[in-house]
Amino acid sequence: PLLELYSGNPDVEEALYYFGAVGNRWGNLYKAFEVVADACGGDKELSHRKWASRNEIERFTRTANHQEAIGAFSRHARMKAAPPADPLPLREADLLIREILAAWVKSLSMSHREPQPG
Repeated sequence: PLLELYSGNPDVEEALYYFGAVGNRWGNLYKAFEVVADACGGDKELSHRKWASRNEIERFTRTANHQEAIGAFSRHARMKAAPPADPLPLREADLLIREILAAWVKSLSMSHREPQPG
């Protein structure tokens, strides 16, 4: 059933593609995050569902966006806003997005389960 969900849901396919893509890891993580957030109704919905705290989401997005936080791989070349005081390390960003993706796919699989005879 999960294989059918993955192959039948373009959002899941796209998010998993970005998560597993080679190249700019920060950019790909951010794109995977955007797909999930968009499919769920926004960043606030992810924290509402307790898949990540607002603080974790803000720390991730501010780190990914700011050139002073991660250098040439940031989403923006110039930002006037201050960089995050405590940038998120790439390993933690990877884990955060992995956990968000897992929670999202699990929620999709739960909503697609058919009632068991019984």
